[in-house]
Amino acid sequence: MDQVFERKVQRRESDGQILSLDSLTDAHLAPIIKIAQESFDVVWSEKEFTELLKNPDSVAKGAFYGGELVGYFFGIDIQGDLDIITLATSKRFRQLGIATLLLNTVLKNVRGEAFLEVDLRNDAALAFYRKAGFIEGRIRKAYYQNKYDALCMSLVVG
Repeated sequence: MDQVFERKVQRRESDGQILSLDSLTDAHLAPIIKIAQESFDVVWSEKEFTELLKNPDSVAKGAFYGGELVGYFFGIDIQGDLDIITLATSKRFRQLGIATLLLNTVLKNVRGEAFLEVDLRNDAALAFYRKAGFIEGRIRKAYYQNKYDALCMSLVVG
């Protein structure tokens, strides 16, 4: 873990709990959906998350604090490139660097490019990915189910 992250999490460690990262499984579906509901207007169904977890090319990591899932990352490995599907942190644990830790941990295994689409109305996500070094590409009109536009972003990693 990097030092900046450790300092930010220090405020949460007064009860002796430790933050750890681990792979996600079907057993984590309920907290995944809860975090998604806190984070997004349109939430994937349990079936969609299950299918993603079963995909052999899926990258599914969770951040756990005292055994509780407090953040998650889902992506698809496409021959060394990474399609970032979704990344979210529980409201109670935002602004502590958990999303950054999840992203940076996953990016260590990318040999090429990481890419994603971000809802143009999601200022926090846009700022997060810009800060992480992602560059802006084209706009996909009416990309989401709710017909909102998405900004394509990418980062050359390896």
